[in-house]
Amino acid sequence: MLGSTAAPCSQITAEAPPAPIPHIPGFPSKHCKASLNKSRSLLRENFTQVKWRRFSLLLSPFNINCISYSTNCFFPLPFSVARTCNLILIVLDVLKPLLHKKLIEHELEGFGIRLNKQPPNIGFKKKDKGGINFTATVRLSLHYFETVKSILAEYKIHNADITLRSDVTADDLIDVVEGNRVYIPCIYVLNKIDQISIEELDIIYKVPHCVPISAHHRWNFDDLLEKMWDYLKLVRIYTKPKGQLPDYTSPVVLPDGRTSVEDFCLKIHKNLIKEFKYALVWGSSVKHNPQKVGKDHVMEDEDVIQLVKK
Repeated sequence: MLGSTAAPCSQITAEAPPAPIPHIPGFPSKHCKASLNKSRSLLRENFTQVKWRRFSLLLSPFNINCISYSTNCFFPLPFSVARTCNLILIVLDVLKPLLHKKLIEHELEGFGIRLNKQPPNIGFKKKDKGGINFTATVRLSLHYFETVKSILAEYKIHNADITLRSDVTADDLIDVVEGNRVYIPCIYVLNKIDQISIEELDIIYKVPHCVPISAHHRWNFDDLLEKMWDYLKLVRIYTKPKGQLPDYTSPVVLPDGRTSVEDFCLKIHKNLIKEFKYALVWGSSVKHNPQKVGKDHVMEDEDVIQLVKK
């Protein structure tokens, strides 16, 4: 689960094509390699469970000093791969200062990756003429408009519509103008908790987005797996063929916010929605089981669905 000194990048793939992909960078060391092997075997075991069946795990070791300061040893693969992942786990040594954490965050920021942030609520649209049209729905300082104009001038943008719907910083505006930022949830995995006191462990538990573990003793891996599932925000939908029992072995995994019956049909095949008549749904999203629903019905985790075609 941590960086290894062996291959630059390795991948574990479940028996079906992967849906979400967690990306796990860390500093290479002998302890890191041991943690990698134990964590990898643990996740292999969990792949047999329904919740983790359709996961891929990318393991990207790297040397921060090599990447940042040596042009002859530039190796951007872990960061470019991280942009395509659904979750990033940064594995750190709990006995060492937070310098490693800041270095990794700095490198990810440089590659346009924003950790545990939401996209800024800014409307930005270029146009051919008309100058800068600035609209704000929140109270801003008197000099903010000049700041916006100066940032746009740096990018040679002289005609655009800007709408600010929340209190944002200049960096947020730059991210929107650049248009190539990705916002990915991140969990900081702090290893070697078997070498600290209970009082120190209590303090670590209060740090946001952190999960303390011990790879050597296999402590607290259940909490890590549960937090991974919570941060991925995925919904499992089980299928039920007509006249048969539901298939609980291969759920259809949908991202949170796109769990309607129509989204489910499009996930299976784009032509399925054209033949859709109605659906029968069992689960927490309906008042009685089964319930006849249309394509706009929003399903919840572990619902069971049976499609009826025209």
